[in-house]
Amino acid sequence: MKKFLKKNKKIITLLTVVVIVAVIFTLIYKIFFGLSGSNRYEGIKDHELSKKEISEVKKIVKELENVKSTKVYTSSKIIKIFVTLDSDVEFDKVKDVATKTISKIDKENLSFYDLEFFVETKDDSQVYPKIGYKHKSSENFVW
Repeated sequence: MKKFLKKNKKIITLLTVVVIVAVIFTLIYKIFFGLSGSNRYEGIKDHELSKKEISEVKKIVKELENVKSTKVYTSSKIIKIFVTLDSDVEFDKVKDVATKTISKIDKENLSFYDLEFFVETKDDSQVYPKIGYKHKSSENFVW
């Protein structure tokens, strides 16, 4: 056995280094990528937005002047509300409408989804585009 070790010392050292490097890379991968346990699509089937919720949100948004179009949909765990205006509307009115839309979404869905509220105008604007974001654990949008 000693003879074998002396004869193959370089090979054994190389194999030991390769094994150590493989273990280190495996640990780094597990730490940064493998242990997250979070799937951004997990639970979406249990928290689908209803047609009523979508239409109620659109109805609230239509209270704004100059609304050209409104789109409401989910993307992973985010409800996205896109509003396109024909021309500028006072930003405080937009913020009030965005806050009202929160009440039209089921409480279970609000605790599951983050919300994003995108506002843009068809024309060039000094005020828009604006994006509001509401985390599922917060009460209001942050602009």
